[in-house]
Amino acid sequence: MNDSKVYSSLAQENQSLCRQLAEHSFLVKLRTGNFSRDVANFLVSEQLGYNTYFLMALTLMRRQFLEYPEFLCGFLDPHLSTELGADLESVGLSQNGKTHIAMIYSLAQTLEMPINKYDQWGEAAQIFFDQALIGLIGGKSSSKALGAAYADEVFANVWFPEYETAFLSFSARKKLSIDLEFFNSHANEIEPAHVRHADYLIDFCLTKEFKYVEFLDGYREFYLHLVNKFDGLEAEIDAILSTRTKVEA
Repeated sequence: MNDSKVYSSLAQENQSLCRQLAEHSFLVKLRTGNFSRDVANFLVSEQLGYNTYFLMALTLMRRQFLEYPEFLCGFLDPHLSTELGADLESVGLSQNGKTHIAMIYSLAQTLEMPINKYDQWGEAAQIFFDQALIGLIGGKSSSKALGAAYADEVFANVWFPEYETAFLSFSARKKLSIDLEFFNSHANEIEPAHVRHADYLIDFCLTKEFKYVEFLDGYREFYLHLVNKFDGLEAEIDAILSTRTKVEA
């Protein structure tokens, strides 16, 4: 298959899988914002866990691409820097804007989320972190790692807007003033970074002659792990709401 057919075929698969993901019952329920503060805390915890493990996965990813300084210096390291929670100015460096983890902590603090809830993201998320982030993006197959990282960029364009809508509805319904910069910045990028990052990853795979079949495997496996995570999150949130209903009764 030549490169033009690869791009066309992958674009069609992206469109199909993104449409299926957007119709997942977890996201459909979520977008109403009709959930409790306990559920909001759970979702923020899951996002904090995601970014923490994503940072670990990108760090592990370095070992597979030591022969490609242009990838490490031009893509992976800048990507890592946006995830770190460090205050660069404290060591005499410049920083433009907050890092992702700093944004998530700001969301948690304005939500008045108890500190002991910060790492309570549940079993489904932990399985996803271990298998999709550490196992694929941080795994030993460079081609599968590229495919999984590509999938992360593509499917983030589906679920980030849903999370933003959910938390906007939740905060309006509860009359809360919470910092939604993290979800807003990811859902409403003027030049969507997720799209550009995804394009870079598939271009890099093809121009450097990585194994495209394995790239596809990483992409598809990541998608399946993401669907399984949403299945699990939905069940765990239903359990949280059920417990709360019983207590209130």
